[in-house]
Amino acid sequence: MADTADTTGATGGASGTGATGSSPAPARRDIEDKLPRGILIRVLVYVFAGHALAGFIYLLFTLGGNQ
Repeated sequence: MADTADTTGATGGASGTGATGSSPAPARRDIEDKLPRGILIRVLVYVFAGHALAGFIYLLFTLGGNQ
């Protein structure tokens, strides 16, 4: 009876499904806590490219204003 009360949302009665069902919860929490590496790299590239473009436009206006 204790085994059936401990399993939450498990349809199977085997103890292996209860152990497997409890392990994805911490893994899901770890995934939600930190950004995937691909998104982090993409954000860094976009920030660098945006600043480079802004610097180039600033340089154009600076050089154009002197003439």
